[in-house]
Amino acid sequence: MPGTSEMNSNTETKVQINTLKNRWTPEQAKCVTEGLLSKEPGAFLRSLPTCIVEGRTFTDLRGVRIETFLANTSIADTDMSYCTHEGIGGDMHTKFSSCRLALVDFTSAVFAADATDCNFDGAKFKSVFGRFEKCCFQHSNFRKAFSVNALFRECDFSGANMYHAHFLKCVFDHCIWSDCRLGKGSFAETTFVGSTPRAEQLGDTIMEDVVLR
Repeated sequence: MPGTSEMNSNTETKVQINTLKNRWTPEQAKCVTEGLLSKEPGAFLRSLPTCIVEGRTFTDLRGVRIETFLANTSIADTDMSYCTHEGIGGDMHTKFSSCRLALVDFTSAVFAADATDCNFDGAKFKSVFGRFEKCCFQHSNFRKAFSVNALFRECDFSGANMYHAHFLKCVFDHCIWSDCRLGKGSFAETTFVGSTPRAEQLGDTIMEDVVLR
């Protein structure tokens, strides 16, 4: 497996990202997929090399290609930024705890997860389901995304693009909306607790049967 590395910045250059992706052989990527879907994914992850990002240590899976649907597993303290995958969650939510999934493109598949204290900065989404607590979605792209019955608690959507996105029957509990782009979408039957986007942000977003608490 690729060795331990230190990254004290939260971002890498395009050249570094390509290097992280290209370091994985097909055999190594297959081994990672099998390990994540094993009966003891935690033990497998602890056996792998690590990386250090902003003083925190993560299992280093940056850039790995996962060529099967990833479901019904638990992943903690792992950096999966820049990964390529066939889908996560489906009917069986995958659990993420203290993970990084920055700049991951989820637009080719469903993303269903129970995530806590995770970083999705710059990620792209097509469909989002599950529970997200204390997660960061800064500058993430939800353009034309769809979500229903999802819970977002204490999440940061600063700078996110939610234009033409539809979040139906969701709950946003004390979330941050600074510079979030909205419009042409819907929050129908959604509940906002503690904070809401500003009226000028919402524009022509559908707010039918919204609940404010």
